[in-house]
Amino acid sequence: MSWVYLKICGTISKHGFTRLGDIVGKIQKIFKENETNIDTEEVYLIIPEFQAWFQENIFIAESTMIAWHLNEIRWGIYHYLTAEFQRAYTPTEIVNGLQRYRYDVPPTITSQLVKAMYWDLLNEVRKPPYFPRFTIDQERSDSF
Repeated sequence: MSWVYLKICGTISKHGFTRLGDIVGKIQKIFKENETNIDTEEVYLIIPEFQAWFQENIFIAESTMIAWHLNEIRWGIYHYLTAEFQRAYTPTEIVNGLQRYRYDVPPTITSQLVKAMYWDLLNEVRKPPYFPRFTIDQERSDSF
């Protein structure tokens, strides 16, 4: 259920009060499911407190899990692109002690913009992600 609160708080952070109608409805539903009825105006008034409470309590507890997921995504992208990097990377010459290289861009990529994006992406794969992989206590994280 905490992912619902994460989405609500993210939306609150992203939008002003005039674009929170959907969030107000979700908060009202959460209160109703917990046997408390509040009207729309009251929800708008408690939004800052709602967000602060979740940031200071729930998200602190969930921050490890969120960090782990983000790190796993980064490592997954790195491993996925490593095969393409190995296929495309071609050392050319050494100039002033530095290895020059090129990437063999797939022939289906014809746009200069997309070629530049391809190079930038593969340059990011030249070294592994800065933050090492880590594990977390899944049982403890699932309890929140």
